[in-house]
Amino acid sequence: MLELARLEAGVITVDERPGDVRGLILQLVETMRPEAEAKGLELVWVDQLGPGLYWFDADKLERIGLNLLANAVKFTPRGRITVTLQAGIRLLVEDTGPGMGDEERPHIFDRFYQGRAASASSPG
Repeated sequence: MLELARLEAGVITVDERPGDVRGLILQLVETMRPEAEAKGLELVWVDQLGPGLYWFDADKLERIGLNLLANAVKFTPRGRITVTLQAGIRLLVEDTGPGMGDEERPHIFDRFYQGRAASASSPG
């Protein structure tokens, strides 16, 4: 969310180049696999991207993808995490974690907001 805010404010720019988006996301999945498996979580990779040359900002996509996966692993006590890459470079990360309550949804784009699941798992 912070990256999106910086992008909208013009603080950062997007550096799109052709690259292997599938390989990048698959590498992130494999990076997080040991941590997920250590928690007893099933980590599923679904490739629906299709052939073609894709232009994207590899650094930003890697950061966003890693954050999504790390949060899914952190906040999913048991079950499954499914990572799906779709055409148009649409990355979906779904998990069987507690999710957000109705009272939290209006705050998902609030800067530095942490819901009760995040607060409950924070040390201290």
